[in-house]
Amino acid sequence: GFRTFLDDSSNTLTLFAPDDAALGLISENGYLEKLITSDWTNHRQCLVGAHLISGESVAPNRITSVLQLTTVNGISLSVENQPLTVNQIPISASQEVDNGWVYVLSDQPIIPQCVALNMFELGSLSGDLSTLINTLIATNLRDTIATEIPLTLLAPTNDAFSALSKEVQKYLYQNIDELARVLKGHIIVGKPLYLDDTAQAGTYSTMAGHSLSITASGGRFVIDGTTQIVEAGVLAKNGVIHVIDQIVLPRGFSIPPSMAPVMPVTLAPTPGDFDLQLTSNPTLSPEDSSNSLSLPTTLAPSPAVTTPTSTSTAIIATKASWAVVNVLVSGLWLILA
Repeated sequence: GFRTFLDDSSNTLTLFAPDDAALGLISENGYLEKLITSDWTNHRQCLVGAHLISGESVAPNRITSVLQLTTVNGISLSVENQPLTVNQIPISASQEVDNGWVYVLSDQPIIPQCVALNMFELGSLSGDLSTLINTLIATNLRDTIATEIPLTLLAPTNDAFSALSKEVQKYLYQNIDELARVLKGHIIVGKPLYLDDTAQAGTYSTMAGHSLSITASGGRFVIDGTTQIVEAGVLAKNGVIHVIDQIVLPRGFSIPPSMAPVMPVTLAPTPGDFDLQLTSNPTLSPEDSSNSLSLPTTLAPSPAVTTPTSTSTAIIATKASWAVVNVLVSGLWLILA
């Protein structure tokens, strides 16, 4: 994990470390406590990776104007002097350690999309998932996908919906309860299912009340024997999204021959065609800990951000062990552990 990486004196690094007050901004509804648990490993690595520069020790005397840096998960950072900030977030203190520098953030952390955007927000930004987003709205599942935690969403592409027979499409779009049941069959409840280890193959319960079988074959995961995961491990604030190439219909699904359509579904207008590509990132190591759609990877800083005065920007000149830094950012240490 990152704690071992930081402790290794052979790794040169720069860490922008949010203190306890800054981490409090992402602690609503016990979210920070969830990140500390073993179930949320990839989310934790994504958050920490947004604050870590590997292979470069950036001392304060290097920050003479604007310094551009890139974190281990590919986020661009702009570090500025007078006042000392990173992406316009004030830096309240800095500390040299055995293998680099630590800068303390007291106003807010650097917030990557994996803890900033929920599943609905991420899906809405992908043109290839516009049909799924429209059907979630039509079946009143939007809030479920946006707020329930934790979830794993198997997200069919637009082509997956189009591949359904015309009869099935018409039946589902004219029978909202059946459409909702099919969509709920793509939502796995419980811990985030990252599918970055073949040991995670198994049978999982869905929100629809039936189970799905996920098997590993040739290094890839297959759902119910036929459905392929084409993009895996897209992290959202409330879980993980896997993009799939087919609709997973409930076992034994059929169209009642004499059932008249009821409550026709009116789909919302298709969102603008952003045509953004989902990227698979299992975030297994500091060197490969990114998680991104082709989206902005950090939130804009709060408009209420204030700049530190010269007295609050404390540069501690002597080297210290990581134990000293632990006192400054004890909450972060829980995440790193």
